[in-house]
Amino acid sequence: MAGRPWALILDQRVQRALRLPGLGSHRHYATYLDLAHQAAAQLNTTPHAIEHALFTLGGVPLSAQQGRP
Repeated sequence: MAGRPWALILDQRVQRALRLPGLGSHRHYATYLDLAHQAAAQLNTTPHAIEHALFTLGGVPLSAQQGRP
């Protein structure tokens, strides 16, 4: 992908999926964009697909993510 990174949403659900609560600075957002774009390139998908997966995972209670009832 050439050019500037796509804008992605970094809300509480995405932060929960990343297990990084409290992200809010411009620097954190830029890091998130870089990592999402790198993951998308490695997985041969789009940054929006990465964002959507994180959003979905962030809506699942942490105990369920860890395989606990």
